[in-house]
Amino acid sequence: MTINKARVDKAVILGVLLIGALLSYGLQSFIWQSNSKEARYEFESQTSNLTLFIIDDFQNLVDEFVVFSGAARELAVNVPPGQLVYVLEKLLLENYKPLFFTLYSRVEADAPYEADDSWQHRYYFGDKIEPQLRQAVEQFSAQQDRQLNSVFFSLPSIGHVVCMMDGVGVGASASGYVTACFDLASFLDPVLQRSSYDWLDIYLYSGDMVSGYRQIYQFSESGRTATKDPLAEQQGRSIFLPRVVEAGGQQLSVLFTARPQPRMGIWMDYLPLLFGVFLTLLIVMYLISVSRRNAEVSRKVEMKTRELTKAKVKLEIEVEKKGYLYQKIKASVDNLEAVTNSVNGVIWEANPDTMEYTYISNQVTRILGYEPEEYLSGRFKLGGQQVPEGQRSVREMMQEKMPGEANFTLEYQGYRKDKQLIWIRNIITKVFDNDRLIRIRGVFLDITEEKNHETERLEMESQLKHAQKMEAIGQLAAGIAHEINTPSQFVGDNLNFIQDAMNDSFSYISTLEALLKESGNESAVSAMQSAHEEQDIDFLNDELPQAIEQSIDGIARISKIVSAMKEFSHPGLENKQKIDLNHAIESTVVVARNEWKYLADVHLEMAEDLPMVNCFPGEINQTILNMIVNSAHAIEAKTAGEDKGNITITTTAEEGQVVIEIADDGIGMDESVRNRVFEHFFTTKEVGKGTGQGLSIAYSVIVEKHSGSLVVDSHPGDGSRFTITLPLD
Repeated sequence: MTINKARVDKAVILGVLLIGALLSYGLQSFIWQSNSKEARYEFESQTSNLTLFIIDDFQNLVDEFVVFSGAARELAVNVPPGQLVYVLEKLLLENYKPLFFTLYSRVEADAPYEADDSWQHRYYFGDKIEPQLRQAVEQFSAQQDRQLNSVFFSLPSIGHVVCMMDGVGVGASASGYVTACFDLASFLDPVLQRSSYDWLDIYLYSGDMVSGYRQIYQFSESGRTATKDPLAEQQGRSIFLPRVVEAGGQQLSVLFTARPQPRMGIWMDYLPLLFGVFLTLLIVMYLISVSRRNAEVSRKVEMKTRELTKAKVKLEIEVEKKGYLYQKIKASVDNLEAVTNSVNGVIWEANPDTMEYTYISNQVTRILGYEPEEYLSGRFKLGGQQVPEGQRSVREMMQEKMPGEANFTLEYQGYRKDKQLIWIRNIITKVFDNDRLIRIRGVFLDITEEKNHETERLEMESQLKHAQKMEAIGQLAAGIAHEINTPSQFVGDNLNFIQDAMNDSFSYISTLEALLKESGNESAVSAMQSAHEEQDIDFLNDELPQAIEQSIDGIARISKIVSAMKEFSHPGLENKQKIDLNHAIESTVVVARNEWKYLADVHLEMAEDLPMVNCFPGEINQTILNMIVNSAHAIEAKTAGEDKGNITITTTAEEGQVVIEIADDGIGMDESVRNRVFEHFFTTKEVGKGTGQGLSIAYSVIVEKHSGSLVVDSHPGDGSRFTITLPLD
């Protein structure tokens, strides 16, 4: 079934036109209703406000007259009747200006009331008010309850007037009345004019529904000469409020009537409707234009569809021919990904300007513990890997290599995500485009196992070299000690023989001198004395014994050193043997004397009851030697050789073990050095003075070979204390 698009477009346009007209009319009706409700609310709100104004003004007038009449009654007692009217009039004028004012009194109780004649000289319109006011006074005097009363007049030449009267004690029977009349317009018009409600007509009525309503005041556009009674008509918007004010026994009602406002023209009332129709016509015109454009576009689309269909057929043929290329590319990508993931390293690429990673392989999760997304998010920068304290940062090492070398390799220690420390080899290549660096590529390799093997190999080589060196030194020392020991024994024996012979010789000489003196041969005695003095026999007798004694002591010390060297250089045994640890320490101190004698004094505090210890003697001697040398160097670093320090070696026996403490007052160590002091090749000494092997070998001998313990307690400036614990068995 074919749909005629032209007819559909026409139907849509007619529907839009109808819907637009209905919506416009509905909007216009809604606006009219809203305006009507709003105008009604405004009218009721403003009439309520005006009613309050009128009530307040009337109440103020009544209150003021009550005060005034009270003052009049008090004055009537002391002021003569002839002067009372002048005094009261002056008092009244202080607040209000009355249209008419006078006193009514009668000379006898049955006589009619007469007004004070002074009003004839001051009120030119008094003859219009006074007759009606006198009649009201007569009626007021006949009432039982003579409270404040008011009378309203509407006089053509004067307007709307309210008169108030109240009794005062003047005249016969003290039944006089004070009266005052006021123009309603004089105190109501200013209030209503200030309210700016120029679209309202306001009317006041006295009376009620029984006696009838009588208009006493009006404020309207037609002035005060309206011929029609608006209360009877009540056309348009109007509100009548009965008995809103009570003034002197009179009940007042208010009528508000809204005047029609000038209209801006009928087209303004129907402006929303006209605007809606106009907008609907614009939409219809736009839809007609769109319909025409759609028809043109449909024609072009149909032509283009035919062309695309032909191109699609050609493309399908081309894709079918080249489909195998896609399969080959996909296979290459898969193979590359497999190779990348099989490499025991992390392949990466970074931007040289921002140092942010642009690619990183999945192996980063296995080697460093991070997900590839964490590196690619910009959280990590190239060269920003966390390294141990004391090691140069990776960024510093890269900055040193980047300027000159196109390809370089960095090796460093870094932390994984789980804070495990590993060795990393980073092989880095720079990629250039016309001498401009555009990429940095590289591979992270985990070489921790390789480094561990290398460390073990170096350690074994070091220990082997050290053992070979110590063996050679031991053999050499044993040979030297043997060679020194034989002549030293000859020298010692000969010195002992010389000492004995010398003693015998000096004894023989003394005997000869005594015999010569007894023989009495003066010439022989004289010749003997000359020879005695010439050979300085007395000096030789004093000094030769001391010299021979010192020589014998020196030979004894040489023998002791030779004996210590022979014991220290005794070849190591494959099995442990029990030794006297105190004697071994003493021998080691003697051998190491040249290392400490100019730097420190060594104090030995040995336990006399120290049991024999089952150990490797040579390695224990070497450990004690390394500790003594280390303490001597620590003292030298602190004193620079100017003052001698102290090295104290203490041995004690505890249950099942022996404790050796080697304490010095050297330079001490901070926490970073203290934590690494037993590491292989770690040293704080200057180049050429330390290899970083002494304490590491000592730790290996004590902990690994003897199942003991070696701990250090040290603080900067306070020296160090090394505590060695060896089990007895």
